[in-house]
Amino acid sequence: MFPEGKSPVELAVALDEPGDRVRAMYREYWELSGRYELAQIYDEVKHFLPNLLSLWRTLRDLGLGEEIIKVLELAKYDELENLQWKVEYLRNEVNLLEKEKWKSTNQILKLYRMIDEF
Repeated sequence: MFPEGKSPVELAVALDEPGDRVRAMYREYWELSGRYELAQIYDEVKHFLPNLLSLWRTLRDLGLGEEIIKVLELAKYDELENLQWKVEYLRNEVNLLEKEKWKSTNQILKLYRMIDEF
């Protein structure tokens, strides 16, 4: 019944089996159908499953996947602080360059006006 998409609840009702027995059958179905890793992962995260699913949905909705793995790798090697510092430094550099550009544009406009006057 599991391959047909029936839920454990539907199976428990149809077979008049207790929940514990149906859960054991469902786990056995996972393992026999090549989903052994799913059974292992479930054992590790079953108490955190709602939070894990919420996190996964958020990442999916934001279109993040590989990016998060890269960020976690950086965090693993304590590189996030360095990257944050570099980002802040580059933001300041961009701001300074934008100010310089604004000043240069004003200077050019002044020179054009002076040329027009002569």
